[in-house]
Amino acid sequence: MELKSKFKKLFEKVPLPYWGLISIIILAIGCIIPSIAYTGTKGESYSFLNHAISELGELGVSELAILFNICLIIGGSFAFIAFLGLAFYIDNKVALVAGIIGAVSSVGGVLVGFFPMNYLIPHYFAAMTFFFGGMLTVAIFSISIVLDKDKKIHWIFSVLGFVVVVFFALFLFYPYGESSFRGAFGTLGELFYQRPDFLLPFFFEWMTLITIMIWVGILSIVFIIQDINFS
Repeated sequence: MELKSKFKKLFEKVPLPYWGLISIIILAIGCIIPSIAYTGTKGESYSFLNHAISELGELGVSELAILFNICLIIGGSFAFIAFLGLAFYIDNKVALVAGIIGAVSSVGGVLVGFFPMNYLIPHYFAAMTFFFGGMLTVAIFSISIVLDKDKKIHWIFSVLGFVVVVFFALFLFYPYGESSFRGAFGTLGELFYQRPDFLLPFFFEWMTLITIMIWVGILSIVFIIQDINFS
């Protein structure tokens, strides 16, 4: 496969696990630093318990929105390569499906950077591409790890993967009520402006991002320690 050959040459220069690790480092920087500098429309500080992730990239409100959005674009681009590389490394049909979906999900993350929440409609579709795609990516990769006859990746990453999937599902499908989820992500309704101390949709949203970053990060570190690369 020509694409597989090109990836092999790429990973000879920068080994596969570093693409995933650099991706989450960039994303972490893009979230942590803007959250520290953030001041909301009511003068409030940023809280992971009652602010949406996307608020860090809101132009005109988040002081370091540009940093957040640039980190999404760069980090998502690295994740695109990492997911496809992981699929080629596992090298079965299920993993290839996961890699393709992971690439699409990563494009969604990149587009969130290009379309911050000021551009609500394209932002919403980009974000949902990332979240639904991310859930499917980790779920299918977890299945591919179990099905891999060569056992290239320890089965514990399959178990951890399904923990990640649970948080994605809670965020996407939990019945929050009539207004909370739809209001927060569809019309920017009253939920944003009432700003209670704890908002379950935003908590679950952050947990999806944090857990998938932990999953990718630990997997990348294990690959580096064991000197595993695409072949």
